[in-house]
Amino acid sequence: MIEFGKTLREHREAKGLTTSEVAQKTHILVQQVEALEKEDFSKIAAPIYGRGFVKLYCEAVGIPDYKPLV
Repeated sequence: MIEFGKTLREHREAKGLTTSEVAQKTHILVQQVEALEKEDFSKIAAPIYGRGFVKLYCEAVGIPDYKPLV
């Protein structure tokens, strides 16, 4: 099973980005960026937003093939 939150965090850290910087690049709230890394979707209004946020996050940190994650 893919631990996508861990994958997101590892790619972010490898790029030397903070959660605030990812939030700024993606226009997602910092709390939601942090929630994605924890795989906590309770902070996200609807599942469709969660999928979109994962896609934006992946693009921001350079994950080329994000489809398995969404």
